[in-house]
Amino acid sequence: MTVSTHSPQALARRQQRLDMLAAAALRALAGDKTLAFRLRHAWRQGAALLWMAPHLRSEEGDGLATYRAIADGLAMRETSTEPAHDAHAPNEWQEPLARVLYEWFWQLRAESLAPEHWPGVRANLAAHFSRWTLAYHDSLLIDTELGLLVFSVVQMVWSGMNHRSPPDVVQDTMEATRAGMAPLLGGFFRELVRSRDDAPRFCAAAAALARTVAGKMTEAEEAAGQLPKGRRDPGNFFLWLDRDPPHEQTLPLAAAGDSRSWERQRRQYHVFTHEFDRELHPASLVRPALLAEYRRLLDQHLHALNLPVSRLGRALGRRLAQPRRHGWHFEQESGRIDARHLPRVITSPEERHIFKREADPPQVDACLTVLIDISGSMKTHAETVALWADIWCRMAAVAQVPIEVLGFTTGAWNGGQARRAWLRAGQPPDPGRVAERMHYIYKSARESKAHSRNAIAALLKLDHYREGLDGEAVQWACQRQVQHGAARRVLLVFSDGCPMESATQGANDEFYLDNHLKEVVARETASGAQIIGVGLGLDLAPFYPVSVSLEPEEVLLAKSFFEVLAHIDVRVWPR
Repeated sequence: MTVSTHSPQALARRQQRLDMLAAAALRALAGDKTLAFRLRHAWRQGAALLWMAPHLRSEEGDGLATYRAIADGLAMRETSTEPAHDAHAPNEWQEPLARVLYEWFWQLRAESLAPEHWPGVRANLAAHFSRWTLAYHDSLLIDTELGLLVFSVVQMVWSGMNHRSPPDVVQDTMEATRAGMAPLLGGFFRELVRSRDDAPRFCAAAAALARTVAGKMTEAEEAAGQLPKGRRDPGNFFLWLDRDPPHEQTLPLAAAGDSRSWERQRRQYHVFTHEFDRELHPASLVRPALLAEYRRLLDQHLHALNLPVSRLGRALGRRLAQPRRHGWHFEQESGRIDARHLPRVITSPEERHIFKREADPPQVDACLTVLIDISGSMKTHAETVALWADIWCRMAAVAQVPIEVLGFTTGAWNGGQARRAWLRAGQPPDPGRVAERMHYIYKSARESKAHSRNAIAALLKLDHYREGLDGEAVQWACQRQVQHGAARRVLLVFSDGCPMESATQGANDEFYLDNHLKEVVARETASGAQIIGVGLGLDLAPFYPVSVSLEPEEVLLAKSFFEVLAHIDVRVWPR
């Protein structure tokens, strides 16, 4: 059956693809690996960034050109941070209109400062602003006095910043408004243009212009009876900056917040006791006969899936290979066909020396880790989890990449012996983690796929699934990668939810484990690891700046594996 390109699934995939491309552009241009783009919003370490200007909003159905321009615009905004901006900014609660206009002017300045050696960025920004201009011009907003006023002011600021004129049809529409504004606002516009390269001076002029225009808008609204005096309509002209994370989304967004206990502990993760922590090989905890039955079940399902594992493995190898090419060996009996020697086949059919091989083929110096959340909510997906891990092992074998399959859970529900030790100690406040940590090694990097086949099947043992300490698990997995000594470290975290351990959260607060996970991901990413959150029916963007969300019924489809592969960075290695 053919899936319509307009089906919810197809639209969701399209949106994820656009978000991924926008995120890549945003991180590259801004030089900040912590930036992400999800759900038509930019994010940094789990917090949604504010839209800097209404013309950078995206709507359902927007294409790649719009998303690339938005990413370019936000990148320019991120690279133009100045202390003067906050010093001169109108208060967003006392002067909301002025603050919106001020931020808009600042964004237009940032875009105008795109370097000459980025002609693509400059072209993207100019084309997008032109599209937005014509769309606004054709809307009903242009027929209102206030709508035309805002439109004219923004067009004049953009023209001054970029030394370009708006389209003729736009100039004709706003000519009367522009002429009427000249006596009052002309001096502000000239000062903005003259001070573009002087941030403090520009900010002072932008704040003055924003307050003046906001005052005229308020006067006009009150005079027309559109608003009771002293009140404002937050939906007017879609000008208001977003202050909350987006609610409109394809998959649920993982909940995250700030922990007071984390702050009281000076952002340091504490563990009440390590006495009951364990690191085990789970295959040793399952009866051999039962483990063999689990393995037989997985093999049946793998055969039914009929996935192109070899193709997926080659794609993985290409993402991780170091492309070091130092020439070719010619006249070989195998390799790539050398077109220059094909005539030899015609004149001498027995000729076999028509191939060439790279003198130094690409090499893979990387370590891949699959880290699996073995919490209670994952029980219903245990079979999917085991198959997913097994397929990645097969892909890694094709790519000749060392791979580890690790799992994390707790030794007991609600803290177990660690919590009881805390209770006996008198329940000291802010104890940190009060649970039995359990780390499972299903496959180590030095084990072959054949040797670990049965061990991976232990993922089907449901009584291992309890609660999750995600931050410690990510740190543990990254430490094991460092010990392996590979040049590249890629970690895939497979989970369906937020960190959750009831005893620890009860003894501290709800978001204590969340804050620790964010801190670990940021630290390990800064140290060189690439960490990708793979959400099972959940968007993990608040915790993992690089993340992909998969519907449970699509996890084992080939396109889902390719989607995860697309998030693995392709590095440029020195020759």
